[in-house]
Amino acid sequence: MKEISRRAYAKINLGLDVLGRRANGYHDVRMLMQQVDLYDDLVLEVREDERISMECDRRDLPCDRANLCVRAAELMRRHYGLSSGLHIALTKRIPVAAGLAGGSTDAAAVMLGMAELFGLAQAGSRTIREELMDLALQLGADIPYCLMGGTALAEGIGEILTPVRPALRETPTLIVKPAVRVSTGEVYQALDSCTGCNHPNIDILLDAVRREAYIDICHSLGNILEDVTVPLYPEIRQIEDYLRSNGADAALMSGSGPTVFAFFSDEEKMRDCQKGLQAQEESLGLEGIFLSHTRSEAVLTLS
Repeated sequence: MKEISRRAYAKINLGLDVLGRRANGYHDVRMLMQQVDLYDDLVLEVREDERISMECDRRDLPCDRANLCVRAAELMRRHYGLSSGLHIALTKRIPVAAGLAGGSTDAAAVMLGMAELFGLAQAGSRTIREELMDLALQLGADIPYCLMGGTALAEGIGEILTPVRPALRETPTLIVKPAVRVSTGEVYQALDSCTGCNHPNIDILLDAVRREAYIDICHSLGNILEDVTVPLYPEIRQIEDYLRSNGADAALMSGSGPTVFAFFSDEEKMRDCQKGLQAQEESLGLEGIFLSHTRSEAVLTLS
């Protein structure tokens, strides 16, 4: 096998709570993570030399070591002692700097693709799943979840993962990205100074997901970072209000923003809302509107 294609799926946060800040600057979190079927495409091709090379259809994205995909490939080569190089071709659909883990999920797809491409499924004394998730922590706290997929409770700095069963059923999900860039570092810095931020109840949300109680899930969604991000970017609340007023059962900012996702009870309502948003795309300052669904299946299937 010389070439392999993989999809890299975006994630949303059904619930995001921050419990405190560690001495090293990282934050302890408790999050309910959910994958959606908005995805990037990657094609991985074995090189005969030892180089790692990359191309991308978006010119504003780096294709050197500043890109997590390249660093993930280099890490896999070193860890597994691979002699061949790799060429990565990335087609982006997931918005950049959007709170959807676009860079992390691309890196996860590179790691999964290389494991299959180079026949690493039996490498080491542990399963490839455990190895890759441990290895991924060297690159970023979101990547282990992106390797797992589905619905999962994330704790610690995001690396302690517990799959949720049953996973959230496939739900029509509209993803809306305003044309602003949010600095995750600035958001967390503002949160550290926040004394009255509202902590979502992750346990209630988790129970609702396990009971497959759609209405309770919609009522229990919550993201503590909204309390500091929305005042800086009021268009986020404007988008949420529009979604709720036009058929959405719930709307919430994902991650540190600025992307908003909304749940709908059926496809027709979601598509009607999308058409309304498209008609006001300029006035609302939108960069992208994406029809999507939550994904209940896990990504990592190698043994």
